Amino acid sequence: MTDAFVASCSKFASFSGLVEGSGCKIETAEDLASEQWNAFIATNTRFENWAAMLQEARVKWYTGKLMQ
Repeated sequence: MTDAFVASCSKFASFSGLVEGSGCKIETAEDLASEQWNAFIATNTRFENWAAMLQEARVKWYTGKLMQ
């Protein structure tokens, strides 16, 4: 999850800023599946949930690596 990706789809400049802004305790993969985190993502990004955001971030990251 690059800072550029987070900045492109939210008002936050980085993933750490996104987490801080959420007020959620994100320490494990299970935390990323929480209802509170998913609601925050839906409200504060252009994605409906974390899984959708993560999937697009992966695609953009891999595409960038292939283009190098």
